[in-house]
Amino acid sequence: MKRAMILIIVLVFAAASVLFAAEPAKPGPRFEQIKARHLENLEANIKKDQDLKICFEKAQSPADMRVCRGKKPRGAGAAGPKFAAQKTKILAGIDERIKLREARRDCIAKAADHAAMQSCPVVRGGR
Repeated sequence: MKRAMILIIVLVFAAASVLFAAEPAKPGPRFEQIKARHLENLEANIKKDQDLKICFEKAQSPADMRVCRGKKPRGAGAAGPKFAAQKTKILAGIDERIKLREARRDCIAKAADHAAMQSCPVVRGGR
């Protein structure tokens, strides 16, 4: 008799957990605020990276590149083949960062809940 009661209680709890688990939790207004803030920050960072890329493309010397970063134009060397290679490498890095940020922006815009948002690609480093 005692076993039958325990079995019935376990089955009732199992059935209830299956019923409640079938209905996904809807994200609340807090999630929407977080999502909007993330999208706003990503847009601002993409804009900054695009502006930095334009400035670096126009740079004629390492001192010009320092100015693009918001630093003082010290005697950072002359423009030569080493500078050109360095400039190409930096521009490629900025392009990659912009692509990653755009992919993250698109992923977050499509995210329906917090778990989906956390699975979006992460942008490391940079400004």
